[in-house]
Amino acid sequence: MATDDDPFGGYDTAEAVAVDPVTGNVYVNGTGSRANNSDDFATIGYTASVEKLWKRAYSGRFRGGHDAASDIAVDPATGRVFVTGSSQGADGSSDFATVAYSRTGRPLWVARYAGPDAGVESAKAIAVDSGNGNVYVTGTAGLPAAPADFVTVAYSRTGQELWARGYDGPKHGTDTATEIAVDEQTGVVHVAGNSRLEQDGEIGENAYVTLAYSASGSRLWTVRQTNLPGVRNYLAGLGLTPAGATVILGRSEEAGERFEHQLIAYGTSGEELWTATEQGPRGKSDSALAVDPTTGNAYVLAINDQTLGAPPPFDRLVFGYDAQGTRLWRHTFTGPGGGTAYPERADIAVDAGSGNVYALSEYNYGGLYFKTSAYSPGGIPLWTATYAQEDFTFNVSADITVNPTSGDVYVVGGAGAGAEVDFLTVAYPGA
Repeated sequence: MATDDDPFGGYDTAEAVAVDPVTGNVYVNGTGSRANNSDDFATIGYTASVEKLWKRAYSGRFRGGHDAASDIAVDPATGRVFVTGSSQGADGSSDFATVAYSRTGRPLWVARYAGPDAGVESAKAIAVDSGNGNVYVTGTAGLPAAPADFVTVAYSRTGQELWARGYDGPKHGTDTATEIAVDEQTGVVHVAGNSRLEQDGEIGENAYVTLAYSASGSRLWTVRQTNLPGVRNYLAGLGLTPAGATVILGRSEEAGERFEHQLIAYGTSGEELWTATEQGPRGKSDSALAVDPTTGNAYVLAINDQTLGAPPPFDRLVFGYDAQGTRLWRHTFTGPGGGTAYPERADIAVDAGSGNVYALSEYNYGGLYFKTSAYSPGGIPLWTATYAQEDFTFNVSADITVNPTSGDVYVVGGAGAGAEVDFLTVAYPGA
């Protein structure tokens, strides 16, 4: 089943989806454009069968500004919904903005973080600890003419700021946090992103960085990783295992010749437990990571958009590793048109109940559409579903999640034509 929603009547695209495992309710957030060219957060609550429960907008400190949502999280203990993103401030720069709603859509609180220097702040990811109700947001902050740094902010269940911590890499280059996760057994908060080692090179040698904080904001450990020295190294994903390990996915690109996807597992003190490397598709690629919270298995989807000319042997790679770093399985796939279609966006999710894996990729082939493929924990292909509305040339995917109770799968993105694009939510029964 599928539903589209037009929050503000303009160019509206969903960015993230989360499921309440207790009620089965589905929550989607994204950015909607209004007629006055302003942008606002838009958050929609649905039942498990994608019937709309409520819709809310956040317009920032003043109407007419630009507010862009980036992520969403649900606290299963209370049913509260938390959304975050960037919101224009009174001085024209952007702040972190985090909004809390009750299960029924009642606004509970708004928390903004402007940083000490009134610079540009951009929130990227959010996580909630259902044990204590604390909410954690990470992103970047910096002055307009200066390199950005990591910033992670903690809030209480009532929206009070508890602490804010920054990270500036050793070369004081651009540091961009993109991922956050909280270990609900220990309360440890894990943050990961990219850190540029050089400011002046075209290649701009990058490392991916992982940080761990205690619930009170003390930094416990920091690990910088450069898979291929002298090339572009990007963080692509972060996940936690039930044994307390931190798993990251890094991607390395070297002048169109070498594309590696590296899984690294760290222990509770930041020590390396294992590492695994897979050669991925050639071309400007995207990749995503999902870690099974029951088994600790790690699953990766990597895609290639074929910007290097001739089609490669495959344009989509899916693989799995167990919690000890042993490869479980690997599949490759080539899109339609004999490789003339190309994927543009990747995401992946795992069902904590069944262990099934769902890989989502967006294709451009006579219009944009997206494809969802299901695999068993052992890598057996179960089904593939393609979604495209015939009346629309624009069908894009943004995020995928699984209800661990029912096994149902939810994909969100946008659908439309021209300047008229709506939120799109598609539900599939679990495999």
